[in-house]
Amino acid sequence: MRKSLTVFLIVITFLVIVYLVEIPYLDLVRAVINDVIDSITNRRKVLELQNEVERLKSENEMLRKDYESQINQLKMMYEARINQLQDEVNRLNTLNNMLRENLTYYMDALSKLSSEYSVTQHELVNLQNKLKSAVFPAELFTMSQEEINNFLIKSINSVINISKELPKPSLEGFLMNVFEYVMNSTYYQYDSIAIRSENTIKSNYWKLANETLVDLGGDCEDLAVLVYSIIKPYINNTYLIGWSSNVTGHVAVITYVNGSWYIIDPAGDWLNGYTLLIRLTLKDRLGREQVWWLSPTHIHPDIKKLGIQNSLFTYEWVRDNKTVTTVKGYLDSKQLLQDWLNYWREEAGDRPRLALIGLDTFYKDLTLNELIQTLGMLVRK
Repeated sequence: MRKSLTVFLIVITFLVIVYLVEIPYLDLVRAVINDVIDSITNRRKVLELQNEVERLKSENEMLRKDYESQINQLKMMYEARINQLQDEVNRLNTLNNMLRENLTYYMDALSKLSSEYSVTQHELVNLQNKLKSAVFPAELFTMSQEEINNFLIKSINSVINISKELPKPSLEGFLMNVFEYVMNSTYYQYDSIAIRSENTIKSNYWKLANETLVDLGGDCEDLAVLVYSIIKPYINNTYLIGWSSNVTGHVAVITYVNGSWYIIDPAGDWLNGYTLLIRLTLKDRLGREQVWWLSPTHIHPDIKKLGIQNSLFTYEWVRDNKTVTTVKGYLDSKQLLQDWLNYWREEAGDRPRLALIGLDTFYKDLTLNELIQTLGMLVRK
C-alpha cells in the first residue's frame, strides 16, 4: 500500500514539475490522462456488454425450455385425441358388426320361415278356427257397449304400471312421452294371416294393449288402443276416433285436456300436426358428422333401442321442417279434425264416415259436424 502511494506521489510531483518547468508538455499529459480515462470507460462498457450477453443467453434458455414444454404438451394432446378417435372407430366397427349380425340373423329367420310355411299352414288354419271362438270378438266396431267396456277396462289394467311410471311434467308433456314410448317400443305390423277370417271386417283384429307390447307392435287400431289405455287413467276425456271409406279405415286417439284438443295418431306418426322423427348421427373417418332423418313407425324396436343405447339415435319433434320441444293443442275441435282428415285425405276421401269409441261411449257413421257436436256434449258432462 505504501509503495503504491509513493508511486502516486512521484507521478503527481512529476506532473507538477513538468507543468511548472515546461508548459509545452501539458497537452501530452492531458492526452495521457484522457487515454487512461477512456481505457477505464471502455473496460466498464465491455463488462456491461458481457453482462447483457449473459442475460440474453439465460433468457434464451428459458424460452427454449418453455417452447419444448409446449411442444410436448401439444404432442401429448394430439396423441390422446388420436387414441380417442381410434376408440371411436373401434366402437363404430363393433356396432357395425353387430348390425350386420342382426341383419344376417333376420335374413336367415325369414328364409327359414318361408321354407317352413307349407308345413305350418295347417297349424295356422287350426289357430284361425280357435280365434273365432275367442273371449273377445276380433273387431271392436262389431261389439256391444258392454263388450267394448270390458275390452277397454282389461286393456287399461294390462298397462296400468306403465301408465304410472311414465314422466308427467305436464299433461301436455305426458302426451308427448306416451307417443315417444309407443314409438320406441313398437312398430307398425299388419295383422297376422293366422287371425284373418271371414268374421273380421277388412281383416282387422283389435289387440289388448299388453298384446301389442308383447308382439312389439300392431296395426293402427292396436297402436291406438295402446295409447288410449295408457292415457285414459289420467285424462278422462279420451276416446278412440276412427274414419272409414269404401276402401279402408283408420283409428287414432282424441283427448281433451286443459281446454285444448289433441289427436294422437301413432300409426300416422302425427300428433296435432307434429311429427316424431329419429335423428341418426354418424361420423366418417375424418370425424365429420352425417345426419339422417328417419320415421320410427316402421323400424323394429330392437334396432331403435340399440341406436339409443349407442347414442346414434335421438328423437326429435318436427313441424314445418323445424325441431320443437313442445306440442300445442287446438282450442277448436273442428279445426283439429279437419287438419287430421286432410292428412289422410288420399285414403279417407272427402266425406269419410266417422266413429267415436270409449268407456260408455260408442258412436259410428257420423258426419264431421255430428262428431264435433258429440265431442262438445261429452266434455260438458
